[in-house]
Formats: sequence, C-alpha cells, structure tokens
Amino acid sequence: MTPQFDLKIKRLYIALGVVAPKDVTPDNIDDYVVKTPFSFGVDFNRNANEVEQMDTLQRAVSNVASIKDYFKSWCKSNGQKESLVEDVINNNQSVALIHDLWNIDKHETLNRPPRSGVTPHIEIIGNAFQMGGNITTDVEKDGTTIRGGGVVLMADVVDEAGNKLGHFHKICEEAIDVWTVELKSAGVPISY
Repeated sequence: MTPQFDLKIKRLYIALGVVAPKDVTPDNIDDYVVKTPFSFGVDFNRNANEVEQMDTLQRAVSNVASIKDYFKSWCKSNGQKESLVEDVINNNQSVALIHDLWNIDKHETLNRPPRSGVTPHIEIIGNAFQMGGNITTDVEKDGTTIRGGGVVLMADVVDEAGNKLGHFHKICEEAIDVWTVELKSAGVPISY
C-alpha cells in the first residue's frame, strides 16, 4: 500500500470525528475548578458561520467518497477487479448518498442519474452541546470541579423534495463501515 493510500484511509476515519457525537468521558473532557458561584454561556456555533459549517461537512464527504479512486488504483495494482469498487457504491445506500453528495459538490449538478436514486443535499440543523454530568466539590482544591463538554455539528441529508434521508453522521458512519469491510476483504492492509 502506498503512503498516500494509507493517509487516505486515515482521513476516512477522521471524517467521522468531525461530525459524530463524542463520548463525554473523563478521558476526553476538560476539568474546570471554580472557586466562586458562577454562571456561564455557550456559543453553540463555536464562532463558525454556515459557510464554515458546510465546509466541515463537505470535507467529511470528500474524505469518505474519495477513497473510491485510491481503492480502484489499489485493486488494479493488486490483481483485484476494479468493478468491486463500483459495486460498493451501487449496493449500499449510505455509500451512494455520500458519493452523490461529493459529485454534486464537485460539479454543482449530477450529469448522470444519482447512484442513490435521489439528489441528496446536506441540511444543517445546528449544533448540539454535550455536557458531562460530573460536578463535584473538592475541599483540597478549594472549589467545585466541573467536567466540560463539547459542541457537535448536526446535519441531515435530504432529497430534492426536502424529505429526510437520515442523520449526516449516521450516513457517514455506515459508509465508513462498509468501505472498511470491503477494503479488508479485498486484502488492503488496514491496521486501525
């Protein structure tokens, strides 16, 4: 496997991290010690406007969909049928939706029928705040420890009539799972 293909596969998994809900556990959240009563506010947009949010989502789409070309090249170099790659796209709705979203982003419109059977679009719902539920008083620290949380970008995939096809992160997650299974079954050495 080329270093570029290995990097592409790693980016496939990073794509999910930018949109999927995070586990709020002690390992991935920050602690804050507060010595006085307090109130707080949260900017759910992380100062990102809709263009920046859409760019984040489209980068995730690109990372997932562009595995196609790398996988085709690998198949050609390793004696596998290149049609295997097209079959992955044509036989799974989530993979097809991601691929259609990628082509629409690249070309503005589809120049052939969509693989998913619909013309999908991303509809940003907004951001959700996930907060840890652990607030403790610690005499040694002379204050209250609050476990932090995080903001997750939420979006749906809709068809041309605005009908919801699914949550963006769930569609990405399924597409990544399908690609991972197919890559491994074809013999691509994936170690993560």
